[in-house]
Amino acid sequence: MGKKFDAIYETVISRSEIGGYLPGDCVKFRTGYKNTETYKHMPSTLQKEVDELDKCGLNIKVVQVGDKQSGFSTGNQFKPAGCVVLTIAADHGGGRTYGRVTVTTDMVDISDGVLVPDKFKKKDVVIIKPMKLEVDPNLITNVTDKGNGKNTPTNLKLAGESKSWEDTKELAMIYENMTPSHLRTDEKAAQLIFDKIMGTPNLTIPTIKAYVKRYLPMVGKGESDIDFLTANVYDMLSEKGLL
Repeated sequence: MGKKFDAIYETVISRSEIGGYLPGDCVKFRTGYKNTETYKHMPSTLQKEVDELDKCGLNIKVVQVGDKQSGFSTGNQFKPAGCVVLTIAADHGGGRTYGRVTVTTDMVDISDGVLVPDKFKKKDVVIIKPMKLEVDPNLITNVTDKGNGKNTPTNLKLAGESKSWEDTKELAMIYENMTPSHLRTDEKAAQLIFDKIMGTPNLTIPTIKAYVKRYLPMVGKGESDIDFLTANVYDMLSEKGLL
């Protein structure tokens, strides 16, 4: 713990010994930085890079702290602010920086802290009223090269796709006829036939089938329902112990 504290303490103290800046500090360009002697002596290409860094909209961080006297003051770890030079760069997040340039301390100053750049902020779009989706035929995902070297609109419809609401209603009617409600109607018909013959003695499968056939008009069923109704009536009679 002592070693870590010493390292942190020495770093904080060293800030005032090297011109007031440390690597990782966020800085901003001073107003009128273009009037400094350093900027005036820069070639036009470097001036352009500095101007782009000033307008990039990202946090600008100190990458390295150097000094002008390193060549003739060897061994001197103290650097007055006027002798310090800073290598700064745009912080792109995740430790990635770009656009490194070396400037003097009269061109920059400590910023107000690390801010979230506007270009990193996601604009939320709240749609109160539903909007119709317009398909852009020129969008790269909506065109296909069919081997002729040209982008033609992609066929986004599936084969056999329903063409109208009438098809959907017709399909719904088919499914409705296949739902358990239809089966419950058959069970009700079997119950009506069971109520008619439940007191009849010596019932066998052939006689039950004959009774079912007799009562088909009463329950609104046809010849194709005889076997199904016979099986249901037989099960009901068995459950009641009437066979």
